[in-house]
Amino acid sequence: MKFFKSISVGLVILFAPFFAGFPSFAAPASEFQEAVALFNKKQYEAASGVFRRVAQKDRNITATYYLALCHQNLKQEDKAGELYRYISKNYPGSPEAKLSDAYLTRNATPGGGAGVTASAALVGAPSAHVRVDALTDADWAALPQTSRIPFQMKNNAMYVKAKVNGRYIDIIFDTGAEKCVVNLRENPGVVSDAEMERGTTVVMSRPGGMDYAKMVPVEMSVHNITRKIPVMMAKSDIPSLIGQNFFKEYSYEVDGFYLRLTKMPKPGSQTTVGTLSPGGKTSSGAAVKDRYSVLYEKLGDVLLVDIEVNGHMTKACFDTGCGPDGIVMPPALVSTLGIQENSTGAFAETVTVGPITRKYVKAYRGGNLQFILIGPKFFGDRRYIVDSVNKLIKFQY
Repeated sequence: MKFFKSISVGLVILFAPFFAGFPSFAAPASEFQEAVALFNKKQYEAASGVFRRVAQKDRNITATYYLALCHQNLKQEDKAGELYRYISKNYPGSPEAKLSDAYLTRNATPGGGAGVTASAALVGAPSAHVRVDALTDADWAALPQTSRIPFQMKNNAMYVKAKVNGRYIDIIFDTGAEKCVVNLRENPGVVSDAEMERGTTVVMSRPGGMDYAKMVPVEMSVHNITRKIPVMMAKSDIPSLIGQNFFKEYSYEVDGFYLRLTKMPKPGSQTTVGTLSPGGKTSSGAAVKDRYSVLYEKLGDVLLVDIEVNGHMTKACFDTGCGPDGIVMPPALVSTLGIQENSTGAFAETVTVGPITRKYVKAYRGGNLQFILIGPKFFGDRRYIVDSVNKLIKFQY
């Protein structure tokens, strides 16, 4: 999942004066110093390997920034640019983000230089991520009005069968993922070497840090829905995921056996807006928020709900790919939200989401997440509907 935040605990004292305000790092100082020494000797290839290892292992944003500098000095502008965008998006306001913004702004105009040093002090604004053009009227009309997709629960995740470029794969339906992902270790040959070469290098946020992937356009089918979309092709250990860019045009209902999708009106159209009722039928009328419904808001393509943990209000991502029965949370929030520990593990005394309050909820640390994650098990695996028109999650108790 795609929400990560820096946890700053000190000051770096080993670099040029500009870096005096950068956050400290959890990796052994000698390993980081080794990479900095290689960087200062302009051995960028060797330095990049160490910086990448530190960045992935210890959520070290300073190492991630140095890694971007290495790629930039090696004239690998695509990798450098994606890392700078990753930093700008996930660590806004940090010194690293300000420097990343500067690079992105400078390289959006003619004359930007490639060679940089670690103490370059610049100002600017973030650049946009890779974007996909909006659907045409013909594309929209080609999407089926409804779909009933069978799924199986494996390891607390909702698996469906998908076909990617003509090959069937098992993939997780994940509302917490903005983009679709295919794990190439588990599904080799889904795309050709030539397609990978033409793909766009992107930085992929994941629990525990970041990794590279290639954004490659593919034809993907799930049941009766077929569309051509960009998919992140990953060689890391992240599972294959069906993300929001495949099904965001649909409201969906989940019961014990099927994922039922209903197409929403095309944005900007004059079509009467409907709300989903139990059984997947559509009824016209205003949104109804009853005691079984939870309002959500969209951040990008992700669903955020209000959550109260031990009396503290914050935000949580409703994520069908979140398997644990409890909450998965950023380590930085453990003390802030009053999480306690006993012989069986960490827990919150009370957690409230909408009309639902639970006592003694298990709490799990989730890498460098920005928001708490909650999945269907938090709600007792009840049948539910995600009404994308009225921005409601409706649980059937």
